[in-house]
Amino acid sequence: MFFKFSQLLNPAFWQQLFQALLQTVKRFPFTSLCLLVLAFIFISQIHNFNFLSNEQNEKIVLLSLAGACWFVAMALFAESKQWQALKHYTLALAAFSLYIWHVFSSEQMTVASVGLGIAAALALTFSPWLRRKQDNDSFWYFNFQLISDAFFAGLSALLLSGGLSLILVSIGYLFDIDIESDLYGDIWVFGTVLFGGFYFLANIPTQFDYDKADCSQFPTGIRFIQTYVLVPLSLIYMMILYAYFIKILFQWELPHGHLAIMVSTFGLIGIITHLTIYPVHDRTGLLGWFYRNFYLAMILPLGLFVFAIAARINQYGLTEKRYILVLVAIWFASLIMARLIRRQQFSLSTVTRSFAALCLIGTIGPWSVDTLPMKSQFSRLQSLLIEHKLLVNEEYTNPHQQPDFETKKSISSMIDYLVSRDNGIDMLRPLFANKQGFDDALACTEDEYCSRHDRGNKLVTHMGIDYLDRWQQENNTYKNIRLDYSADAPVLAIDGYDYLIPLSFYGLTDKTFTVDYLDQESGEISLSLKENGQLLITFNENTITLDLADFIDQFETNGNITISASERHKMIVSHAENNLEVRLNIQSISFDLENDQREINNLSGDLLLKKTLD
Repeated sequence: MFFKFSQLLNPAFWQQLFQALLQTVKRFPFTSLCLLVLAFIFISQIHNFNFLSNEQNEKIVLLSLAGACWFVAMALFAESKQWQALKHYTLALAAFSLYIWHVFSSEQMTVASVGLGIAAALALTFSPWLRRKQDNDSFWYFNFQLISDAFFAGLSALLLSGGLSLILVSIGYLFDIDIESDLYGDIWVFGTVLFGGFYFLANIPTQFDYDKADCSQFPTGIRFIQTYVLVPLSLIYMMILYAYFIKILFQWELPHGHLAIMVSTFGLIGIITHLTIYPVHDRTGLLGWFYRNFYLAMILPLGLFVFAIAARINQYGLTEKRYILVLVAIWFASLIMARLIRRQQFSLSTVTRSFAALCLIGTIGPWSVDTLPMKSQFSRLQSLLIEHKLLVNEEYTNPHQQPDFETKKSISSMIDYLVSRDNGIDMLRPLFANKQGFDDALACTEDEYCSRHDRGNKLVTHMGIDYLDRWQQENNTYKNIRLDYSADAPVLAIDGYDYLIPLSFYGLTDKTFTVDYLDQESGEISLSLKENGQLLITFNENTITLDLADFIDQFETNGNITISASERHKMIVSHAENNLEVRLNIQSISFDLENDQREINNLSGDLLLKKTLD
């Protein structure tokens, strides 16, 4: 049945469309409300209404997305159990209220809050069969329809938003009309959030029980992708991992640090492939073999995965990323065990149920992703400080001499991690007798943005230790010094100078500027950057030299050095000579030191130049 343009003029068409929307809102009232809130937040950002802070907007966006998923999952569960509306809404709102409290109880957006949102999204896949009989045919075909619905909702939203935007562009171009850019943003919010969202809700299946005949309606195109793309790629990836294991046995070496990411990627692709080929799993050939043996073949890669992540945790402690990888390893192990125990009766819903359960477990309690990694890093820091006699009777003492390179790097890394979290700062504060000094070290001025590395740098320096970032190597000959002006560049005072020259050197080179003087003279200013770190400035046959090597040497450590906006005076080099006076405001400078020879890599900043009297 084809759509006819004349239908747009038919009131029955619009009445039918309105009835479909009304039925969708009636079926998913709270999900509809979440979509409206999400659209409102996006539109307020487009038009700069600024009702709320950025942090509050981010939290409301997360709540809207997670809430939309949660209320759909609860509606499907209530429909499958034939609950009354009062019971359904009471339970759904009570659980969502706890989630709102969880999100707003922390000043920052946390990994745990996102994890709970992911668990709510996964609940869509299995909620109709909680506490009731479920078979693989029903689970597979329901989720096949759900994914197809999401795909076509996204495609429809893209076509509608793109089409309307193209119409506006054409009108503006053909009729010379200036169309506000905000209108395009409004169109895309309407198209993606509202039109796409309600399209998806309207087409969510109302039937939950299916049989093998329904699954046989599998599209030929997708079957081709499974047979000739997904399964072969998964098998090739598997063979690479097995070959790597053989290499480890022969060379007797530890796995590389990125192995856990590689295995988890392989596992995810393999699990998705295993789920999608269910309708043809009983066939002979490659597809059937893969379906029967994938989880068994995952045992060896999982062993490598566990070994690699355990080595990293033992060496560097637990972080949120490693915590998530541990959860993924537990998920893989649980699926392998389920497949071994129930080989013939393996339930496909185990895949999403188990991962949703792990997301839930990993986001609440003292073992949560927001708590356990922080405790791990703090415990490692305490042990390291005690080992080097920097923490005595639970009170920090500044060192008499600098610790070795690896110790400084480890302390800097752990301080970076802890100061980026409010609870981490609360854990560190009791270690310092001078509380005011600790607070001052972490304070940022109004015109200064402090990243985790900036704050970590400040606190480590306050502790009397040279700060080293994670990329620095021992005996490093590279040094980069940059000025951090945060969001806004500083306003330069140029009173008393004749010219301001923006500088941008990449490697050793010469630059020439032709100028027209205010006193009707004209000429050239030439700049030359030499290997020894000197900047030669020639102006009307007069030359002045700025020694950048001396400037660089005032910073003792090598590597990346960030100077805060409040200390921008450290980035100024001034000199007067040969009837010239210059001031160089350096933004960034870096060089390599090889055999006592300096090689400038880049120099950027602003040069102020003044002619003086003979």
